[in-house]
Amino acid sequence: MKPNYKYLVMVFIIIFVSIIVIFLSNIFIKKDNDTSFKKEEGFSIYIDNRDIKKNGRATYTSPKVRERSLSEHHISLSKKNDYIKIYFDVINNGRVDAYLSSINRAMPICISLDNQDIADYVCNHLKYKVYYITGSEVKKNDKFLKNTKTRMYILYSLDKKYKDINSVVNIKNIDLNLDFEKESK
Repeated sequence: MKPNYKYLVMVFIIIFVSIIVIFLSNIFIKKDNDTSFKKEEGFSIYIDNRDIKKNGRATYTSPKVRERSLSEHHISLSKKNDYIKIYFDVINNGRVDAYLSSINRAMPICISLDNQDIADYVCNHLKYKVYYITGSEVKKNDKFLKNTKTRMYILYSLDKKYKDINSVVNIKNIDLNLDFEKESK
């Protein structure tokens, strides 16, 4: 039996054309999976240099740093003086000034193996804010000058009305995302 060269040539041509199309699509089609990170000419602002401090019986896992967010971490607070501070830098390496257009904090989820009422109690007393290293609160529309590094921290703590518990409550879904826009002249 003789091989049919006509079909082999057609298969070869289809494979060759497919490879060329895939190659060209990778060159000419820009892929951007993270839409919250604006990759514009002269606009480069991101989070870097994470460091964590804790007090009391507080525990934590380290957050992942992704462009302008801290995510996929959890903490545990059970005593009034427990707290976690996650320090980080906001770096504006761009050629333009920027302003903070939004501070997106996820809604915390508290989980206790002992009792969900205890977990809810902890969540109801959780304070979770972002501050500059000077202690002043970070606010929407704050300005970040070009070619600067600004030290900040997230403070996870319990409010003054909180009464200490003896249970371990894990607090997750405490992600932070900062959105920036170019400063218009």
